[in-house]
Amino acid sequence: GEHAPRLLHTGDLVLLKTQLRELELFAEAGEVTGDTGYVNADGLRGDLRIIPVDTLHSSGLDVREFLFVVVNQLNYIAAKDLARYRKHLRLEGSSTNPGVMAKLKTYEDRALHEESQNAEKMKSHPRPVLYGDIIQLQHLRTKRFLRIRAKSQATLQKTSRRVDIAPGSASSWIRVNPFFKHKSQGVSVTLNEQVLLESMKLGNHWGLNWAKCKNIAKEEVYEINCARHGRGFYIELYSRSVAKQAKVLSCPSPLRLVNVHHSGFVSASSSKSKPLAYLRRGPLGDENKCAKDVWVIEPVLPDR
Repeated sequence: GEHAPRLLHTGDLVLLKTQLRELELFAEAGEVTGDTGYVNADGLRGDLRIIPVDTLHSSGLDVREFLFVVVNQLNYIAAKDLARYRKHLRLEGSSTNPGVMAKLKTYEDRALHEESQNAEKMKSHPRPVLYGDIIQLQHLRTKRFLRIRAKSQATLQKTSRRVDIAPGSASSWIRVNPFFKHKSQGVSVTLNEQVLLESMKLGNHWGLNWAKCKNIAKEEVYEINCARHGRGFYIELYSRSVAKQAKVLSCPSPLRLVNVHHSGFVSASSSKSKPLAYLRRGPLGDENKCAKDVWVIEPVLPDR
């Protein structure tokens, strides 16, 4: 049915996994210990990289840095028109001409309307994703989108294009294509099977890729970039959206644990010298809340 658990849907919270055997393009992740990695986003620098780890669920890593939301293709025509007109005004010099200001107001109104439509589209009813569909991948923590920069070289592998996270634009449109030839366009995408993520802007089989390179510190790293005939990635379900069901908790819902009998919050400190968890007593009002009281729900089973 429409909400079959084995199928990828818009609104799904997912992890991007890949196999790390450099010369074996058709190998499956998990066949050998140490051959698996997950896409991680650095919210400060906007960079993407592969973290080699067999499973995130027992790794001790902050899973929120790896989570992406599958989003329907959004529109950016009005936003692009507004940016172009503002650039034109900057080059021409500032003007208070009523006609110019009225035209600028029109562009701004169109951009606001487009932004509102995009917000409604992101809240729309989940649908199965088909091969050939155009989607966007929004990093959960930063709310920025995976972006393929068609005119910029990758930082380390210069023959490839740069990939980062940034506000939404046409550069964040990605077509989901089959990795194996026995799959065809129009067929529903199954979770945990390899897919190709092609740049809509570049086309011609330019897809999401990883490359094992040495950075400026001579350390071996796995750079995420975009290359001709990119590599396969697994879209692994972490949690299915329950945003419309306010009373239902899902991964990674933040919450506070309150002990009403002793009037306190279950808290934890980042210091290794202190207990892992303790009861922090005091008033239960907003004035006594702090970040130490916040916990995140995470699944126990790695196949969730």
